[in-house]
Amino acid sequence: MNRWLGGLVFTFVTGLALGAHAQGAEPPPPPPPPPPPAGEPAPPPPTAQPAPPPPPPGAYGGPPPQGAPPPGAYGAPPGQGAPPPGYYGYPPQGAPPPPPPPPAGVHEHDGFYFRLGLGYAHLSLKGELTESTPKQEIDVTGGGANFSLWLGGTPAPGLVLGGAVIGHAFAEPKVELGGASGTAENTTVNVSVIGPFVQYYIDPKGGFYLQGLIGFVSAKTTYESGGTTNESEDTTGAGFALGAGYDFWVGEQWSIGPEFRFLYAKLKYSGSGPDEEDTVMIPTLSVTLTLH
Repeated sequence: MNRWLGGLVFTFVTGLALGAHAQGAEPPPPPPPPPPPAGEPAPPPPTAQPAPPPPPPGAYGGPPPQGAPPPGAYGAPPGQGAPPPGYYGYPPQGAPPPPPPPPAGVHEHDGFYFRLGLGYAHLSLKGELTESTPKQEIDVTGGGANFSLWLGGTPAPGLVLGGAVIGHAFAEPKVELGGASGTAENTTVNVSVIGPFVQYYIDPKGGFYLQGLIGFVSAKTTYESGGTTNESEDTTGAGFALGAGYDFWVGEQWSIGPEFRFLYAKLKYSGSGPDEEDTVMIPTLSVTLTLH
């Protein structure tokens, strides 16, 4: 009896131990994959996915790491949000467009040319009465006014070709004749020029220019005697003038500026009186008004 009870207890305890061991045991490993076919590489063994890196310091509003550059150090504007309009060189939205360029021909020397000039002139006339014995020399000097009208066109940028009329008037000049000198009262000497000219602007949009003229020159004296106005016969000849000036723009096509000119002419008289040969030199300084 006791031997039977002991074997029963042993069998019961052994069964409990084997059941407990069966519940805690790991399942057997899966069978290995079948080998790949001949000529194909074996697939890589499965690996675990790496964990994502941690966010940088200050990514969620926290303080920046030690030694980090201040905000905006690399060109970005400080503060949160988008940069202000125009920060990267682009015009801000809604900004007015740039002004359009001036139309062609504005502040440029081209096309039709019209000029008026008015200024001061100084006369130096040296003459010789060729048929007098002995020969007499006459010297006439004095200050006066000059007026000029110029018309032309521009066949090339900055190059003006045209014609001009210039008048000079010298009232009561000083006269030296035969060793005597004095003022010719109630007397006016008029010198006029007509001829073609050329004018060149160094910069078609600038103001500085050089000028040249050749033409027909005449001189006449008007005087009063006994309440009567008398005129001498003209002395005529050829002459030339060289000049320079600067035009300052005062409008899209209008300009004002100073002009210096020097006139030289050789004149001769052959008439009822004694023959006369004159050399005329007239420097002028004028103010001009130009449409160009």
